[in-house]
Amino acid sequence: MSDKQESDVPSDTRKSQDLYTNSAKDFRPNKFEDFGYFFYPQRFGNIVQPKWYEKFFSYGKSRELLNKSLCEQNVENCIEKHPGVKLLLSAMKSIGCEANILRHFSCEYCDKAVKGGFDPSTNQSILCYNTIENHSKDEVAKELMSSLLQSYDYCRAEYNMFDLRHLACTQIILCHNRVYEYEDCAEILSHELVHAFDYCRANIDVENNFHVACTEVRAANLTSCSVMDAIANDSALFHFKEAQKECVRRKAALSLQMVRNITEAEAYKAVDHVFDRCYNDTEPFGRRVLNENDCERAYRDRKRFGFN
Repeated sequence: MSDKQESDVPSDTRKSQDLYTNSAKDFRPNKFEDFGYFFYPQRFGNIVQPKWYEKFFSYGKSRELLNKSLCEQNVENCIEKHPGVKLLLSAMKSIGCEANILRHFSCEYCDKAVKGGFDPSTNQSILCYNTIENHSKDEVAKELMSSLLQSYDYCRAEYNMFDLRHLACTQIILCHNRVYEYEDCAEILSHELVHAFDYCRANIDVENNFHVACTEVRAANLTSCSVMDAIANDSALFHFKEAQKECVRRKAALSLQMVRNITEAEAYKAVDHVFDRCYNDTEPFGRRVLNENDCERAYRDRKRFGFN
């Protein structure tokens, strides 16, 4: 962490020396901070060894290849069919951050505690092919949408097609050992595309807890806390609005705590500091997305917001 005082406002995007601050940093784990890379062992070329019984029955490698292939198929289906994912990709393209399925999406083996993620040093989003139950399309789409939102905010600050850092603005990484079904893929892709959208739209510094808290609030609000999520977790059938807000607050704080070396109290403090402003920022959907019908309506209305 830097000694400078943190601000909850991203730096001036017109200052060239502040652009793409994350791509110039070394985010490799150290004794002070691991930046959440513990959960993504393949990020630095580590090889996941199959269990002894998998070697004995000779199905470990083939199963991994099958799971990864299923994950990649689900990503392709989400990009072609899911309205929320299509909206975010359209929004990114309209501001010069067009995503390429071969470059910007990747399925990887992950720790069982996560289903996806976003790598700030390379602006890569992660989907776990081994941890998403039943290959759910909704989970994969949510992770994609979350990651695209981060990339959108980051890239929109100032884009130069001749700058390789700009061209590599966002890669969606999917953990293929946890993502099997289309529903899982849709949910996780949606979530991670929110983060990608945010990184494309604003100059976010991932060493700033307030910045990370804000994009986590947006991702949880727009992709992860549906009507049923809020009611199931908070048992608030007749107080949905309050339950949905608490769902967003809880998930954002948990996500922040997982990627930063901070306590639960510190995570909630950062989330609460930015909550109102970030919770009410619903771009590019223009509404809170509580179900797939909301996604479809937002996609139909995309041209009103300048998205093709």
